[in-house]
Amino acid sequence: MLADRETLVERGPSTLASQLGPAKLKIIWLLLTVWLAAFGGALLFAARNWPMVQDAPILIYMGFLTEHGMRLYRDVTEVQFPGSVLLYSFGRHVFGSSDAGFRMFDLCALAVAFAAMMAIARRSGYWFAGVFGFAFFLWSQKGVKLSIINLGQRDFFISCMLGVGIACLIEALRRDEPRLLAVFGFCVAFGASIKPMAVLFVLPVVIVLLEMRRRERPLAPYLGWTTAGVAAGTALVIGFLLWKHALGAFIHVELRYIPLYVDIKYRTFRQMFRQLIDPPRMLLPLLAICGAGLVLFQRQLRQDREQQVLMLCALLGAAAFLLQHKGFDYHRAPFLFFFYLWAGWVLVGTMLHGRRELGWAALALTALAVASYPHLREKSTYDMWMIDTLQSDLTALHAADKPGEMQCLDTTFGCTTVALRMKAVTATGYTTDYLLFLDKHDPRLDELRQDFLSRFEAAKPRLVVLTNQQWPKTLDYGYDELAAWPEFKRRLNDEYTLTLERGGTEEHGRGYRIYTRKAAL
Repeated sequence: MLADRETLVERGPSTLASQLGPAKLKIIWLLLTVWLAAFGGALLFAARNWPMVQDAPILIYMGFLTEHGMRLYRDVTEVQFPGSVLLYSFGRHVFGSSDAGFRMFDLCALAVAFAAMMAIARRSGYWFAGVFGFAFFLWSQKGVKLSIINLGQRDFFISCMLGVGIACLIEALRRDEPRLLAVFGFCVAFGASIKPMAVLFVLPVVIVLLEMRRRERPLAPYLGWTTAGVAAGTALVIGFLLWKHALGAFIHVELRYIPLYVDIKYRTFRQMFRQLIDPPRMLLPLLAICGAGLVLFQRQLRQDREQQVLMLCALLGAAAFLLQHKGFDYHRAPFLFFFYLWAGWVLVGTMLHGRRELGWAALALTALAVASYPHLREKSTYDMWMIDTLQSDLTALHAADKPGEMQCLDTTFGCTTVALRMKAVTATGYTTDYLLFLDKHDPRLDELRQDFLSRFEAAKPRLVVLTNQQWPKTLDYGYDELAAWPEFKRRLNDEYTLTLERGGTEEHGRGYRIYTRKAAL
């Protein structure tokens, strides 16, 4: 409410806005917006035909299996949280499971992200902060080398969801309206049902409580509505698990197998921190250092509760990336969402209300960032040869003629993607093998392997597809991971014949083998 009453510029001649005048500053921002919109549109146009690869097809396929006779977390054994199944099943039913359908799902999420940022930047005169934040978040999703792999990842959807929640939290600050915190609590809870790290984003409510205490408002309504939102989001997910008769199985799977996954760490914290802040041309570190300096030297910005919320969210996004400890580029999405919005907020706030010298510095930094926008783009490519060729081979082998004809032993190279394309129900319910071939001794791993072998023996799939993806050695190709599980290797050699082997060459690094059951020959 107080923020809405602020005028565009401070009275007096000391600010950039007062020196240039509101009209000229607005024209500058409009010109920068046109520039960003043109090249942002080019990014979207270039991404119009991107395929759906890596994690997204696996998450969609989990929902597909539950609709074809398999029980979630009982027959479909995955450590992915239930919110992922809900979210991607929703996308599949609304937009379809084709590449084009998933692109529409992705574009709708981007529209939500844009709306959330512009709602946060609704404060008088701050609209360009939303434009700036979204433009650079869009670039981080569509303009880097790994963009096709990053397409539609869970962290991206969580970012969009948390953006809506934080927009409602900031609006609750502006209006003194505690009911809006119910949406905030719901978004945090549902985000945490996709990835637990999203629970960190409940912390910004502390800033709201501190501000309400300063205003001498009762805190109970704010705490109550936040709790109600968290409870509603949690109830939705628990209700989904109860509907699927999967609550107990979910708890068992997560307690047993998540520790195995968490233990997989192949980057140091120093390497991960460098990755966090190292986009092309060092733009992010420049914005971080200059933005922090502008906040440090401006009391008004330091005391701005909305700036504090955005800075805290950016720090929480960085913490979520480091805590996941895998170093995947798409894990940065929540950090980048809030960091670029915070940077835009600080730059705009300085131009509007900071001393004239700082305002000119902020304008120069903004112009430099915007001018570099088209030069930041890196072409993203993905070799679809393996997926297309594997689909052709499996079609010729009638792998989808009846349920249980094939079993994928793959992580993210594309066997499950092909199964989804062919609408083939695989044999065991295991959609990936990223825990089965770990080279370690652990009772939980032994239990997982025995469960897989019992299902494998019961189903007796006619075909087995083994890709040359090595996990967690993601840059190495080969089939030597079989040595980490001698029992399965022996069974595969005794009961199956290698029918064909493709890829694994200099031209096509990704490759696969197809084994045929000897009794079926």
